[in-house]
Amino acid sequence: MTFANPQAFWVLLALPVLAFFFLASFKAKAKALERFGSPRLMSQLASSASITKQYIKAGLILGGIFWFIFALARPQFGMVVETIRREGSDIIIALDVSQSMMAQDLQPNRLVKAKSDIQALLSRMEGNRVGLVVFAGSAFLMSPLTTDYRAIELFLRGADVGAVSRQGTNLSQAILTSLDSFDEKVGAFRAIVLITDGEQHEGEAIEAAEKAAKAGVRIFTIGIGTTEGVPIPIGKKGAEGGYKKSGAGEIVLSRLDAATLAEIARLTGGVFHQATRQELELDVVQQEIDGLEKRELYSKEVARYQDQFQVFIALGLLLLLAEWFLSDRRSESREWTGRFE
Repeated sequence: MTFANPQAFWVLLALPVLAFFFLASFKAKAKALERFGSPRLMSQLASSASITKQYIKAGLILGGIFWFIFALARPQFGMVVETIRREGSDIIIALDVSQSMMAQDLQPNRLVKAKSDIQALLSRMEGNRVGLVVFAGSAFLMSPLTTDYRAIELFLRGADVGAVSRQGTNLSQAILTSLDSFDEKVGAFRAIVLITDGEQHEGEAIEAAEKAAKAGVRIFTIGIGTTEGVPIPIGKKGAEGGYKKSGAGEIVLSRLDAATLAEIARLTGGVFHQATRQELELDVVQQEIDGLEKRELYSKEVARYQDQFQVFIALGLLLLLAEWFLSDRRSESREWTGRFE
């Protein structure tokens, strides 16, 4: 026999206190009778009361409470074998770490906002396998598919501008690398969450999206930034390092390419949303992910003990019921004999 909640046995320390209370009350009752009148008279008046039965009733109460505490400890015995199955979808998150993600139209910058969105998304991903791809002018798999979201968060901390040596924004390479990161090549349980400002400088994003659609992979795009256009800080110190300039010496402005991201999502049956400070876009993306097909991620047989506390609760109730129906009077009234019993 094992106990799932052995801490409950500490409550048993209350039983000696309760037993002492019963004994003290019996003695107090006897002393009160002695003060009320002569022992001879009190013995005659209380001749129908049975001290023995009063002790039995107190014992039944203590016994009932004991078995309730025993049941509270959740005794377990008898083995049962259960098959545990876990189902979910496979999600690759593709994060843009190009220099334009340092733009500050979202405070403190686009990349910090994107990382915040990913962390919030991971908190809603229970049951799914998630992988992380980072990209700029090229892309690579930073974290393979896993259910260990803490590991992904650790990788996410290292995903910064400079994590990909080749600069630029190659959306097609991000999509193709994400597709290659799935260990299953068929099935509608796969999706890509593409988080970027969408400023594509090379590659064929639409063709890559069409390839994803043929493979049955949906792409959900989250646009980071605004369409007004903002300068791109150089380095990791923000505006202190100056801004990116063209060959003609003009400051380069970075704008969210919402049209391209919306088209990528449309082609694959996904959705596009522009990032907001309230993270409203994540609710929609999560609902879409929840609607994906699920597959069995793993199954295993687990042997465990069965809870048997019900038996001891019933035993405790029986003792309390017995106390309730047991009279504290003698079975037969005895005539006064002139002697104390």
